[in-house]
Amino acid sequence: MNRILLRAIVFLVACVTIISCEEQVAPVIAGLFSSGEEFTIVATAADVPATKTAIQADGTSIYWTPNDAINLFYGNKSSGKFTTTISEPAAVADFTGKLTVATGSSETGHEVQNFWGVYPYNSANTCDGNSVTLTIPAQQTATEGTFADKLNPTVATSSNLGLAFYNVGSWFIFSVAQEGVTSATLRGNNNEDIAGRVRVTVDANHRPVAQVVEGAKSVLILSPTGESFIPGVPYYIVLRPQTLNQGYTLTLHKNDLQAECVVSKEAVFTRSSYRRKLYADQGLEYSEAGSNSVIAVDLGLPSGLKWASCNIGSENPEDVGDYYSWGEIAPKDNYCWSTYQWGGPSTADIQKYNDNDKLCVLESVDDIATLTLGGDWRTPTDAEFAELIDPDNCSCEWVSENNVNGYRITSKQNGNSIFLPTTGWWNETDNGITELVYSDEQGYYWSSQCRYTNGAFALYFNNQRIERNAYYRDDGMPIRPVKGDLIRAESIALNENNLELSEHSFFKLTSSIIPASATIQTVNWESSDNTVAMVRYGKVTTKQSGEVDITVSTVDNAVTASCHIRVCPYDYIAPEMIDLGLPSGTLWASFNLGSSSPEKPGVLFAWGELSPKDDYSYNNYRWQYDSWGYYEKYGRDGLTTLQSEDDAASSILGNGWRIPTIDQVRELQNEEYCTWTESNINGVTGFTVTSKNNGQSIFLPFISYVISYYDDGSIYKSSGDLNYWTADIYDDSAIFATSFIKGGITLSSRYGYCAIRPIYEP
Repeated sequence: MNRILLRAIVFLVACVTIISCEEQVAPVIAGLFSSGEEFTIVATAADVPATKTAIQADGTSIYWTPNDAINLFYGNKSSGKFTTTISEPAAVADFTGKLTVATGSSETGHEVQNFWGVYPYNSANTCDGNSVTLTIPAQQTATEGTFADKLNPTVATSSNLGLAFYNVGSWFIFSVAQEGVTSATLRGNNNEDIAGRVRVTVDANHRPVAQVVEGAKSVLILSPTGESFIPGVPYYIVLRPQTLNQGYTLTLHKNDLQAECVVSKEAVFTRSSYRRKLYADQGLEYSEAGSNSVIAVDLGLPSGLKWASCNIGSENPEDVGDYYSWGEIAPKDNYCWSTYQWGGPSTADIQKYNDNDKLCVLESVDDIATLTLGGDWRTPTDAEFAELIDPDNCSCEWVSENNVNGYRITSKQNGNSIFLPTTGWWNETDNGITELVYSDEQGYYWSSQCRYTNGAFALYFNNQRIERNAYYRDDGMPIRPVKGDLIRAESIALNENNLELSEHSFFKLTSSIIPASATIQTVNWESSDNTVAMVRYGKVTTKQSGEVDITVSTVDNAVTASCHIRVCPYDYIAPEMIDLGLPSGTLWASFNLGSSSPEKPGVLFAWGELSPKDDYSYNNYRWQYDSWGYYEKYGRDGLTTLQSEDDAASSILGNGWRIPTIDQVRELQNEEYCTWTESNINGVTGFTVTSKNNGQSIFLPFISYVISYYDDGSIYKSSGDLNYWTADIYDDSAIFATSFIKGGITLSSRYGYCAIRPIYEP
């Protein structure tokens, strides 16, 4: 197959008049290929923030500018990013990038496809071979006399690389007459979709036709400087072409004031043409802003939830707005427990949303977002904050916008974004003074979800991280509303509903809320008899023989599920001795110490202890530190390997049995002697270790565990596989002992717990 080096040459010209714009089309290169040939275009520099197509001084031509980038598709099979090589604005520009395609009907499995080009480049742009899908943003920065960065979408399609780009959108040009206008909102008077995700096809003349996929009813328009629009200067934005039969409304914002310029007659927004409304606020009076200034931004989240463009009490994304104690519906001067509406004599006394009423999510009557905005607007739950900052859904970037620090959260699905400014929080200091702290450094946003104690959940961020946490309800924080119904849980599924466990063992129960999109995902765990087994966030620890039910329920007690557990006395059964044909002659046990079959975890031991226990901590460990920071044994005494009197396997199973040394483990892990294969026995996953000498094998089960939690029960630190003890301490620090699994040798705190797989030395 031949390999041909080409340049993609792309053309965009628009002729602007007061009435309309007609593109001038001129394919530059034939780009014809023999059937089945492959071509590669050499990649160049990446995109930069300053890239944009710009209207020139003649007011009629739209030129490419340096570093403009496009998507180039070959049907629905291949795509690539192509960037201009020009150093100054030009009507015709070379684009270079990398794309491998097969052309020609004789290529096996390929039909002849068209090339499609889309400006501006966006990884979310797609092509199905007959159309492209792109986004006309619902939030736009208006620029003086031209288009903002990557704003004006254009599309080209051709059977060769002579690509002529045509404008997709219609343009709206406006200016203001008064000082201090910081933003604006444009809407159709009949609730039309004027922006959003659109599917673009072309007509017989290759002109784009945009159909709505996920519409936006309004466009939030921001000033380019972040301060205010300059009176008399025209600003450009882009809309979806259509006829607004009942006209449109341009709402102009001055901080907490607004004015509405209403055009009540039919307004035709033609593709590649513009309408204008100059001096839009001429003669208008600005008054206190209403709730209709908040825009619902669709981030393409799995739940379908939409996020507000700004906080309650704010007209601009970068403004903080009002502060509230959790569940209160009015700002106040003093944010402390004595002024909290549901506070009692102490922070332990909660009058509503407590352990008695089992309310955990704000009711509408207590939700300032619902009361202010109406409809299905509300304060987000903790689970909805989790969805927002999930890296699979959105990217979170610390930025400064209009001299305000915060996070720009951008959808990975449709490219839409919201900005969360730093806010600080009002709290009561140790000397009883309420003050706003960290207002330029940190952000705090209430969720609608609380704990039954004196706390509620909130989103927190600084320039290093963004996360969820719990705070006192009387603290003062802003609200970023969401739009959409609460999704109620229908049921809970457990990974096990019936279990038989040994005394002094554990098992991790996991729960799944059905449907997965349910708003409330937090659950509570409860044991019917803590003397038989305890449960903490799903981790069951057995104590003594008996029967017990472990129940999990959503925090609002809407749905529950349970697992019945029979706890049996453990009986140390001598395992079989498995000869794996190892050079040392070491025989490995067929199952773990305290188990009765290969797939069961057995019981757990601290290193050097001879029996299991309910709690594993430094305070109850067999040996304590001396004044020099060494354990009383296997520290300063020079002992590095367990003696038989401290070896649980030797003590319980008798002479010849012991915990393996590091050398014996490494022999088992040596690829010359054994293979390790992930496998499953009776529903338990683990590794089957098979001898290459005689085919004999042993099974080492995975033992999942969780060792620490946040206050809300979410995992702070976890390990998927519990290691197995070796008999040796860690060379560099005697406070650790060594342990193993397939990956090699690691270290664990001696007072912690691990399983034991004994070995037998003939």
